[in-house]
Amino acid sequence: LHQRIRTSIIEEADVLCTTCIGAGSEDLRSVSLPLVIIDEGSQCTEPQCLVPLTKGAKHAVIIGDHKQLPPLILDAEAQKGGLGLSLLERMTYAGAPSTMLNTQYRMHPAICAFPSTYFYLGQLANGDATAEQQAPRLLLSGSQDTTNALSCPSLIFIDLETGIEHRGTGMSLANAEEVQATIGVLRLLQYHNPQLLARDVGIITPYQEQHRYLQSAIRLAPFTSGRDLVCQDHSSENKEVDALVLPEVQTIDGFQGREKNVILFSAVRANRGGMVGFLGDQRRMNVALTRARHLLVVIGHGNTLSA
Repeated sequence: LHQRIRTSIIEEADVLCTTCIGAGSEDLRSVSLPLVIIDEGSQCTEPQCLVPLTKGAKHAVIIGDHKQLPPLILDAEAQKGGLGLSLLERMTYAGAPSTMLNTQYRMHPAICAFPSTYFYLGQLANGDATAEQQAPRLLLSGSQDTTNALSCPSLIFIDLETGIEHRGTGMSLANAEEVQATIGVLRLLQYHNPQLLARDVGIITPYQEQHRYLQSAIRLAPFTSGRDLVCQDHSSENKEVDALVLPEVQTIDGFQGREKNVILFSAVRANRGGMVGFLGDQRRMNVALTRARHLLVVIGHGNTLSA
């Protein structure tokens, strides 16, 4: 009975939402898909895309950005054989009909300027409302006087000349100085922006070891108050705390397709040889630098990043 109900619902549905692999499930075995729309197409391998396309597709629309993260392929031989090339990217470079949605409505224009110039050949336009987005305040001098906390730029680079990268327990990298600098920026944001909630702040780094360092440090950091660590119901008269919330820490890959009002990006790499590792991947950097809506703070070693 349960299976008959499921089959009836599926057969009568006008629109089915599923993953590419899910399109080949037993529940959809007898279903024809004349129109297939694939979202996040840049992260789908060609075999994954073929699953829904072989179910009677007469029209296909692939939505995505081939200048952002490609499919994650862990096997070196599979990568060498071309599995890491998405169908979206292959079709784009083959000259298939395509349309670029070139107006962005997420970032303040100051944040958008660099990605537009270096990743999209200057083709990105800014939606009308983006210029009105105000960045949270940060202290611009050493004083604790809040009168010095002026509206800051939407894009800030903090150059840690003394930062040094080091390897953790595995092959991944971390940078202790950048961890402390990130905690310092969080404190300043909290001090001068009591209305800013932790859920509006994201912390991104390219390395798993730094991800672990940052998560641990944020849990232990002695903030000046709990305001940035709690989620409050502002419609409630008593302002009771609903839940304990910490700023989200993720790797670049974990933030694909996501956004936050404030993003702190810890670049990690700091060495005399100017080796940037993952940061040399334009698609990965494109994702990292386009997640913030109002404020992007990049924390890194200037000499290494400019090498």
